[in-house]
Amino acid sequence: MALKHITTVWLIRQGISLAWTIAHVSTRLGSAGERLEVRLDGIAAARGIDMLDVLSPLTEPLSRA
Repeated sequence: MALKHITTVWLIRQGISLAWTIAHVSTRLGSAGERLEVRLDGIAAARGIDMLDVLSPLTEPLSRA
């Protein structure tokens, strides 16, 4: 019975640790994505490129469905 309890506690701790790691990574990736988007918007604006024209091919398959 003690081994079953120890195993359960260990699995719960590992699961919580994994959840915290995933949350941390997703937070860092989210902010990295925002920074990249701002940087690309700046580059497009500096070169006179309309981002709506650049992104329109990505929305076309959605509108056909």
